[in-house]
Amino acid sequence: MKLLLIFIISVFFLITCKQKSSNEITGKSPFTPEMAETMKKTMKKDLAGSDIQKTNDLDKFCDCVVNKLQSEFTVKEIMEPEFSSSKKYKQSRTRCLESTKIK
Repeated sequence: MKLLLIFIISVFFLITCKQKSSNEITGKSPFTPEMAETMKKTMKKDLAGSDIQKTNDLDKFCDCVVNKLQSEFTVKEIMEPEFSSSKKYKQSRTRCLESTKIK
């Protein structure tokens, strides 16, 4: 999971560098479909063999996390050093874990 977060932060850094004004950094994440797909594939690879794979639909979980990153977080939030330990991120991830549990 840490590799995915490093990848996500790298992507946002590149996006941020291309932004024309600092006001744009507070906007929602501008993932291209290709970027989102790459993040999902990376996350799925990182989670292979994990407890999450045993208890959750991995495809749905990865889709959920990337969708939440796109819809609930700004570039500025994701670029924060403590993003992965933030309450907001943990709540989003927990919602994804709950909604993708294998029944």
